[in-house]
Amino acid sequence: MNIKLQIISLFVSCCYGGLLFILIRKFYKLLTIKKIMLKITFNITFSISISIIYFLMMYLLNDGYLHLYYLLSIIFGFLLVYQLTK
Repeated sequence: MNIKLQIISLFVSCCYGGLLFILIRKFYKLLTIKKIMLKITFNITFSISISIIYFLMMYLLNDGYLHLYYLLSIIFGFLLVYQLTK
């Protein structure tokens, strides 16, 4: 994998972390539902759909190569948007 593709993947992962923060913030009321079965169902559906979207993006960008620094970039994007909205 060339350096240009890695930088694009890092940027996309960082943006995805920011998007993840925004989605969790928007759906916070649904993530803390009182009914236990509905809460479990929504949490599992939300987690699986978010994961599938990320893996599909990585598959389209760089043939599905995942590295630790992509996950660290997601965390960085998440924390960056958290600090900006604070």
